[in-house]
Amino acid sequence: MPTSNPPADSESFTHTTPSKTTNGNGKRPMQPSEGAAVRRGEHLANVRAALEAWHYTTKRTRHTLGSVTAEAVMPGPILTTLASNARIRTLEDMDRVLKPRWIYVRRHGPEVLGLLSGLDEAECSARELVKRAKAEEARKEREAKAEEKKRLQNEERDRKRLEREAAKARIAVQVAEEKARREEERAKERQRKQAVNAAKPRRPRKPVLAGSSIFNVGPSTPLPAVYTQVFLVNSLI
Repeated sequence: MPTSNPPADSESFTHTTPSKTTNGNGKRPMQPSEGAAVRRGEHLANVRAALEAWHYTTKRTRHTLGSVTAEAVMPGPILTTLASNARIRTLEDMDRVLKPRWIYVRRHGPEVLGLLSGLDEAECSARELVKRAKAEEARKEREAKAEEKKRLQNEERDRKRLEREAAKARIAVQVAEEKARREEERAKERQRKQAVNAAKPRRPRKPVLAGSSIFNVGPSTPLPAVYTQVFLVNSLI
């Protein structure tokens, strides 16, 4: 008879706690906890459905007497306990936990335990696959973020490089323009000075005085000529 399932929980059906004793490395290894471990959510629903299918099939194939019903093969409370309690792993566990006692423990117990073990292993494998898929997805997401970060860094580096090159080009243009402006100003200044010098009136040269060439001797006049003129003047006197 179907019953309401407990709410889904992310908790695994296998509980572990730190050991009370440390190992050779001084650590407290994880070990199965002493408290009850229960199946939950979708896993519990799958286990319960499998047990229900099992007890109907077992009644039909192995208990052909009309007086034996599926409920007699596995009563509802026993089915509920076996479905939810993941700690039941041996026939002794069944004898100890199941209340009331299941009369078919020795006949069908090993088969039921094998069914439960297979379902738990399948659940573990499914959880592991989901865990690996999530880890792979997280790895790809990290790689994508790292790739995007690297791309943005490269773009930022290229942008700054282009800005520096543009700034250098602007400075070079400004320097060239300033140099050309100064050259133009110097050329204009030279032209102005030449125009001013050309506009100045030239002074006439003074005539050379006769008989007093001594006094018209310039710095470039050869010394022998000076002495000769002085001698001639003195002889005339």
